[in-house]
Amino acid sequence: MKKNKYDIDDWLSMGSAHEQQQDYEKAIECYDKVIKSDATESLAWRNKGYCLDKLMRLEEALECYHQAICIDEEDISSWMDKAYILSKLGKKEECMQCYDKVLSIDPNHDLAKQLKILSTPRVFIGEEPALFE
Repeated sequence: MKKNKYDIDDWLSMGSAHEQQQDYEKAIECYDKVIKSDATESLAWRNKGYCLDKLMRLEEALECYHQAICIDEEDISSWMDKAYILSKLGKKEECMQCYDKVLSIDPNHDLAKQLKILSTPRVFIGEEPALFE
């Protein structure tokens, strides 16, 4: 099938409009049309993953982020979104690997630094330190 960039942009825009209305099923339909036309459109994969997350279809969302990353390994947003889903699934080690990847792409990515610190297991001997004194 020949891809038509105008159609792809239209479907992406319609998907985004449905997202804003919190009509995630319709948004997914739009993103699927983009993916059917051009499976290398990483934004469609990432946006579909977001909608699937909102519908609590976490494993499917994870697969979408994986597809987006396969298309563009330097896509920080997809790595961060993947980390978020892995965290929700309780897969902390894999989540940390995503933060590491983000920081290898952008060592100054503040959010990835902060979330990595918050996700790092801590071992306390005796009492836990007070967070606020």
